[in-house]
Amino acid sequence: MSETRAHYLLLASIFLAALFYLAFLALSPVRRTWSVKAGLTNALVLAAVFAGLGLSNITSWRAEVLGWMVRELPFTFILSLVCLAQAGLLPLRFGASPLGEVAKRPRLQTVLKGAPLVLVTSWLLAGVIGMIWPLPVLQSFASAPPHFVLMRWTLTLPTIFYCMVVGWLFFKAAGPGAPTLRLRLKNLLFSVGTFAWMLMTLNSTIHAPVRVWASEEVRQAIVATQLSIQSMLLAVSVLAYVLGLTLRSVPTIDESLLRSVYAVWLRARDRFESHGWHLIKGGKVRRAVRVSHYMNAAAGQLGLPEGDLRKALKTVELAAILKDPVTRTKEITPEKAMELYNLQRVIAQHSTLGFHIRWEKNAVSPCRGSETIESDPLHDALAAALDLLGHNVASRENSEIAPLHSLWYQLALVGATDAGLLDENRVEDESEHRRTRHKALRAYEAAKASTNLLTVGAK
Repeated sequence: MSETRAHYLLLASIFLAALFYLAFLALSPVRRTWSVKAGLTNALVLAAVFAGLGLSNITSWRAEVLGWMVRELPFTFILSLVCLAQAGLLPLRFGASPLGEVAKRPRLQTVLKGAPLVLVTSWLLAGVIGMIWPLPVLQSFASAPPHFVLMRWTLTLPTIFYCMVVGWLFFKAAGPGAPTLRLRLKNLLFSVGTFAWMLMTLNSTIHAPVRVWASEEVRQAIVATQLSIQSMLLAVSVLAYVLGLTLRSVPTIDESLLRSVYAVWLRARDRFESHGWHLIKGGKVRRAVRVSHYMNAAAGQLGLPEGDLRKALKTVELAAILKDPVTRTKEITPEKAMELYNLQRVIAQHSTLGFHIRWEKNAVSPCRGSETIESDPLHDALAAALDLLGHNVASRENSEIAPLHSLWYQLALVGATDAGLLDENRVEDESEHRRTRHKALRAYEAAKASTNLLTVGAK
């Protein structure tokens, strides 16, 4: 067996060991994170690829190029995932991603977002060069033509660049700003693994001109040393990443987001809640108070869930606040409502921050317990109130708007119209929702008649 094939089998054994360890981690539901699953998949693929290269005897140069492309693809894939994780685009980031550091540098975030395109393109270009001018790319000790340098560097130089960026970000996240020692160690291990990966790629970059221009004896000596260094660096990189994945850490709140977005959101929300309390609860808009009783009764007839009823009531309340001439100041405007809506959307997207923001439900709520960003009716109610008043939120860039034409929305529309907050002609639009609207209207009218009948009877 040649030294090159023995080297591939050694690399296969490294990934096989990592595969067994990651499989052991995946047995625990607590540690079965998205990153562990990604690492497990890549370890399985790379172990199979290197074992195949070590056991097979490829004779065609084009087949060697194809085997080289298959070998490099998992590395390209995992580095792309790490870059996207650092940019905050994955559902579960690798540990405590230094997203705050990236957020301070929009250009850096753009660079990280473009990593998959750059890396995959460089991988394809290198493969095209090898297919057009075939060469013994998998024979580590053989001499190679000059275009081998172009082929190899087309892939290795972008990889070195992104490894430097990612390693630096992990190193920054392991600094004194890390909230826990475990989190600091986790990011430090990821930093070590990434820089070892970078040195491994740099070693591969130097290997190309050695094979092209070094003499036979010099090439044999240097390549033998480089293969040993390559195996060592790969073992360090894999070990560091595996140990980093082993250290489970509780996700933390991004301090920059906590200081800026959360503080502004809290002030804006309190502003609307305060005006709502004085306007609705204080009885300044008595018709809206009566309408809320009718809507409660109608919701019972419609079998509307408690959460949907709260959204409908909140929608009417917000519409009354925005229509009230006394409160239509610089503090309460549709533009401020839109700003509050966008702030709440940002916080809801940050799952850790959204999870930690809790408060007790209102006393009027039939269900006890704490409120969260997700259960708070304010977000959907803001979108609905703005839509009722002609400020079409759905036409903006917010594609995740809640369905504004559901049954609770139609009930809110009917209630807001009865409260004099909307033009009655507003009820006669969009024929596709007319059936749902008539259903809500019939229930509302029945509830209103029943409530008025009971009032007259009581007198």
